[in-house]
Amino acid sequence: MKKKFLSVGLAAALIVMDCAPALAEEISGAVASDSAIHVTEEAGTAIDEDEVFAVCLPEGFELSENQLEIKEDGLEDGHKASSLLNSAIEGTDYVANEVFFAAESEENAKTVADAIGATLTDYNHGYATLELSDEMSVADAVALSEDESKGLPLLEPNWYASVDPVEEDECVYAEDVDALGAADYVTPTNWNDYGSGDPYLTPDEITYQWFHEMISDYAAWGIARGKGIKIGVIDSGIYDEHEDFSGRIGSSEVISGSVALDSSAGAHGTNVAGIIAENLGNGIGGAGVAPEATLYSYKIFAGSTDSDNVTQGTTLQTILAVSYAMDDGMNVLNMSFGSAYYSSTENAAIQSAIKKGIVVVAAAGNEGEPFSLYPSSYSNVISVSAVNEDGSRAAFSNYGSGVTVSAPGVDMWATANTNNTSFISCNNLTGDVYYDFMSGTSGDTCCHRCGCALPFCCRQYERRRKRRRKT
Repeated sequence: MKKKFLSVGLAAALIVMDCAPALAEEISGAVASDSAIHVTEEAGTAIDEDEVFAVCLPEGFELSENQLEIKEDGLEDGHKASSLLNSAIEGTDYVANEVFFAAESEENAKTVADAIGATLTDYNHGYATLELSDEMSVADAVALSEDESKGLPLLEPNWYASVDPVEEDECVYAEDVDALGAADYVTPTNWNDYGSGDPYLTPDEITYQWFHEMISDYAAWGIARGKGIKIGVIDSGIYDEHEDFSGRIGSSEVISGSVALDSSAGAHGTNVAGIIAENLGNGIGGAGVAPEATLYSYKIFAGSTDSDNVTQGTTLQTILAVSYAMDDGMNVLNMSFGSAYYSSTENAAIQSAIKKGIVVVAAAGNEGEPFSLYPSSYSNVISVSAVNEDGSRAAFSNYGSGVTVSAPGVDMWATANTNNTSFISCNNLTGDVYYDFMSGTSGDTCCHRCGCALPFCCRQYERRRKRRRKT
């Protein structure tokens, strides 16, 4: 018969918390039933698989309003982590031996940890990370928290999220340039008034930033270019020494968590940032959609340009990044990554940001399937899919009713952090250092996000204009 073991450490914690009577009652009740309880010196106290781990919270312990709301959402059909875990692989889809939850205080976090015999390894911005004992699996901890009779806050797996690179056969290579030919674009009226010295705004070049043409952002540049708008980029960091980011970087934050990070910038985040806010009219490179906005970097992915290292962040790191972004007063928040797994705690954090007036935009994903990933699938998040230069859906882009809007997302020429080493680089056609192509819903998310930033600027402009009229 399969057993689950109640560790000696947990028993000791229960005794320290004056829970020995409750534990004794549970054990004696089980012995009186048909299910046997076996106690061994080596393994501790084994509980039949039909029983559950003992949980002992101090008398008077209550969940906060926030914890209750998160738990209610987490128990809805389709949201229960216990069900999602059935098809997930520990260590691949979520962090092994770890759960996290929204805690009201560090004391609250320690109380919950002690109640299940876990170790509190981190408390940050109202979120607690627990390392589970060897006897308790992630599935065990999640199931305990979903049992409303136990009185625990919702404990969730720390799901991995990833930047999803486009496959190599979807990229543009040098030998294809002749077949591609120069794009048949019409130069916008007064285009040269805005970017006369920027080579990548030249329509007859293969490096032409065609996305400006499709979304007509130049039409707004005469009124607003993003000045005064804070745009947060949750990604792999931004190479802030890039020549085209001069004056554009507000601050950079490395989000700690289960995935160890250094301060180096990843190629993905740098490319995303360039599509957003490369400088305009400085005689180099091209331009971002909101070229005078201020960029804030929240790094949750590894910074190496090696595809084997630029892999995963976690749900908790995303939540912490959103928390930092709220503290920093972001106007717009971009998340060009995704996960297949719903998190009630992550959803609650993102809804809080939206309630504060932050526009949250996220990539639908690059699986080419009729669904969107998270966080783009959460309510009130703008989910963005990718289109080609002719307006057709990009083959790799996710699609369907969960998508809010589509935007350019193929062969997006913008900033890179090294010459031709971006892991999503197709190749560098010009040999220019620190610029490269990117394809994916990451790029289209940037276009739409900056499109969201410009109305902020236009509204501010109108308010100032009206105030001047009154005076």
